[in-house]
This record gives sequence, structure tokens and C-alpha cells, in this order.
Amino acid sequence: MPQDNNILRVILPGKLIDGIGTQPQEGKAVAIQGNSIKWVGSAADADNLDSNGATKEIMEFPGGTLLAGLFDIHTHTNMPGDGRTGEQINLDDNDEIRLLRSARNAATAIASGVTTMCDCGSWNRTGFALKEGLSAGLVEGPRVLVSGPPLTVTGGHLYYMGGEADGVAEVRKMVRNLVKQGADFIKIAASGGSTSTSDPYRAAYSVDELKAIVYESHNRGRPVLAHCRCTDAINAALDADVDAILHCSFYDNDGQYRYDQETAERLAS
Repeated sequence: MPQDNNILRVILPGKLIDGIGTQPQEGKAVAIQGNSIKWVGSAADADNLDSNGATKEIMEFPGGTLLAGLFDIHTHTNMPGDGRTGEQINLDDNDEIRLLRSARNAATAIASGVTTMCDCGSWNRTGFALKEGLSAGLVEGPRVLVSGPPLTVTGGHLYYMGGEADGVAEVRKMVRNLVKQGADFIKIAASGGSTSTSDPYRAAYSVDELKAIVYESHNRGRPVLAHCRCTDAINAALDADVDAILHCSFYDNDGQYRYDQETAERLAS
């Protein structure tokens, strides 16, 4: 969200949690200009802080606690959280409604202290439109990193978002198209999930397909996050050198949970 760079806001909280120390600190001040933290120091020095020509605004919250912004690293801003399945939302809503809901969810996030969130899968262009709207100041919200529709096999997890791609040639083209639209990272449904036409206990993509996705993404400076609900998918994602694995559940193809030490050691290495 654009901010006024001509105002230096000096916040004087009762306590400060900086995320580094183990205890809240008292007698501290934080100066913010635009979207940047310009200074952190003693509250006693706040009055003499040089604003370099900007208007200085003192904000006192003696009974409040100031803490660093929170990161929410796995969201789906299109989702209502009302108990409906993704398939039902796909049938009930259109992209216009989904985009409005994303805007509302982004406003809720910033009001709760989330300053950065990752949208790990949204319908068609809605995630990109949300990001553009935030950048233009049309809606309130945190910084949002978006993947757009997750890459998924035909009928795979979250297929209804618009990211179906099969085979090396198709996944390469899909990654290039997502980057063209403004994707900050690439999300892969490397296994099935809650989508009824998918199988959460089997790897969805071959290692060759995953390697093609990773190559195209890394070649364009984009990290790759893989949804993995089974051990086979975790190992395939590791073979392809993805950057992060989401869910990371040790389920075998028969649907039984079996912790796999060898896979765990690969994850930790």
C-alpha cells in the first residue's frame, strides 16, 4: 500500500518486541517513513531525531506493545473459510466475487498484524489482480507474494484454479506464462490433495516434469514451492531440487502414515 514519504512517523510504544531479543523492551522508539523503518532507538532521543525535511509525527501508545510485522506464508486469499470445498466454491462463485473476497481477506490480514503474506494458489488472474490493486492503493492490505494458479496435472489438486499442465513441454509453457503475468514464485501440486479428483497418496508429476518446472522457474529467478501429501511426492520434489515443500506428510500409496527416516534425513540435509 503506498505511503506518504513526506511524513516521518515516530512511534513510542509502552513495550517493543523486535523478534531478536527474548524479552519485550521498554523505553524504545521506532521511526517509519513511507514503507521503510528508518530508525530504532531510545525514546529519549526521539524528539531530537532529524527528519531530513519531512514532517515529524509523534505517535504515543504508552499502554501498547509494538512488534515486527507477521508473515503468513501459506494462504489462499480467494477462499472464504466457510466450510465449502474448493469444488463447491468453483461452482458457486465467479472470479469477480473471488477477487472481492481476496481484497477483504487482505484487509483482515493487515489489521491483524500480518505485513507479508504468500498466496499459494488462486483462480486464474485473481491473485495477480489483488497484487496490482494493492500496489495501486485501491485496497488496504499487506505486501502479497502470489503464485497464481498452481501447476497441477489434469484433474489434479486445485485443477479448477486454471493451472492444469501435463508433460515437460506443457509445464515449461505454464511456468513461462505465470512469470509473464507476474508470479513471485511457482507453486506445484506435486501430489493430490483435498480435490476429489486427485489422489493425495501418490505423486502427481514425474521427476522429469518437476525438473523442467524447477529449471524454468530458477532460470527466471522464481523459487518453487511444492505441495506434497505423500512420501513419494516429497522424494520426487527433492530429486527436482525444489526450494520448499508444503505439508510434507509421510503417507504411503495405501493411505497409511509411515514416518520415513531416510526421507527425513534428505529433508534435513
